[in-house]
Amino acid sequence: MSDNSIKNNNFIAQGTILALASIICRIIGLCYRIPLTNILGNVGNGFYGYAFEVYNIALLLSSFSLPLAISKLMAERIEKKEYGNANKVFRCSLVFAVAIGLIVSLLIFIFAPAISSDIIGAPMSKYALMVLSPCILIVAIMGVFRGFFQGFGSMVQTSISQIIEQIFNAIVSIVAASLLFDLGLKLSKNKKDLLAPALGASGGTLGTVIGALAGLTILLILYFRYKKNTSNYISMKSSVSESYLSIFKLLILTIIPIILSSAMFNLLTILDPSIFNHFMRSHGYNQREYTALFGMYSGKYMQLANIPISIANAVAVACVPALNYSLVDKNYNDIYTKINKSVKYAMLVAIPCFFGFIFLGRGVLTLLWNDNSDIMYYIVVAGSMQMLLYSLSTVTNVTLQGLGYTLLPVKNAIISLVVHIISLVLLLNVAKIDIYAIPISGMVFALCMCILNYIDLYKKIGYKPEFLITYIKPFVVSFVMGILIFILNYLFANLINYKVLTVLILMISIIFYVILIIKCKIINEEDITDLPLGNKFLKLLKKVKVL
Repeated sequence: MSDNSIKNNNFIAQGTILALASIICRIIGLCYRIPLTNILGNVGNGFYGYAFEVYNIALLLSSFSLPLAISKLMAERIEKKEYGNANKVFRCSLVFAVAIGLIVSLLIFIFAPAISSDIIGAPMSKYALMVLSPCILIVAIMGVFRGFFQGFGSMVQTSISQIIEQIFNAIVSIVAASLLFDLGLKLSKNKKDLLAPALGASGGTLGTVIGALAGLTILLILYFRYKKNTSNYISMKSSVSESYLSIFKLLILTIIPIILSSAMFNLLTILDPSIFNHFMRSHGYNQREYTALFGMYSGKYMQLANIPISIANAVAVACVPALNYSLVDKNYNDIYTKINKSVKYAMLVAIPCFFGFIFLGRGVLTLLWNDNSDIMYYIVVAGSMQMLLYSLSTVTNVTLQGLGYTLLPVKNAIISLVVHIISLVLLLNVAKIDIYAIPISGMVFALCMCILNYIDLYKKIGYKPEFLITYIKPFVVSFVMGILIFILNYLFANLINYKVLTVLILMISIIFYVILIIKCKIINEEDITDLPLGNKFLKLLKKVKVL
């Protein structure tokens, strides 16, 4: 791989590869979560969700920021042809990951009972959390290798490892959850005992651990193959050699702001259930009842919402090395173009999903989980704007970090978190809207982040968003798509099986949406050719007279 090929690597193509991998992973996730949700029930899903909220925070504090930080530091050195220093960044990061990952894993394992009982208020979630704790170390190491490849502008290795990880996760989660749930039933004294769903949830988290091990194994194989093929390139000495101590200090200084930003950005994942459980208990709900409600939110709604959010994150992560190349060259017009493309591609997915949640949410819930209840549908509707704003805030957050303004997202996240907590408490204690308070207050958090991030982007680099092409046109087109969904539902609801109708409407609306965004010139031929296999797709569009 030559230096020029690295520098000119199309981040949209790489971002699309990572986004496609995220979509495949989410589809696999939805497929295995359907039987897993049925095995665990709403209560078991609640325990499963509680464990993951704590796990996510621990991961954020320890290693979640590693791929972004490593790719940023390596890309800066690769652009300057300091390949030896880039390799030192990788080695230093590996030592850091093993040390911090091991410490945090042990702490979570040891204190799982206290965290589950005293902080979350769901003592039986300790089993799932204890099983999940070793995954922090595995993911920390995996993050270093992903950061290494991303620093060279390649998202392929990360994408492959994510898919393999999710496949193993799916298989083991279903099998282990089923076996342990049955074991819990045999050990339980009565049907109301929470042991069965608690053990079943721990089986589900075991799949996550095994999946992470499989993903790490694939990354190791790809790394040694990559290193063998490019050994001369990677081992080149830099004209200015950095010491390991200086690189370690720089790594810490880069990681800490990203960790703080990510932690604040996601601290609500553990604050939400804790605050929610406290107020629900004070309103007279028992553990089974409020755990089941949270299980509906985390086990069903979040599985849908994470699809567009993960795509936005994939595009943003792929943009970081490209932003660093432009920063080194001080090419601000190029930076504006890359930010606009990142935001536009994220919104082209998130905005139609927003209308899809509203107009087709009940059908999708019935299709995936046989859940046609009003409460589940209203959770999805209440969370539709949260999903949209989260996608946007994810892109702007990562963009600021990629530009080197790593402390600004921290400040913005702290302000947004305070506003979020106040709104959540008011919604639970004054408005008393129960589970709907979580997605609505989450929307408030994400909205604050978006506004503050955009203000900082304007102040620091003079960036102004392209509202017409990025927001207004996709919003209008998506609304038209939503009207089509409503009409099709109205006309054929009593004529076709509801699940079959939902699949048909999904397919028709996606094709209709793609045609509209092309006809309305939201994306052009250049945008299409930027995608993997874009030239072939362009020929197909011209052949069918869409272009």
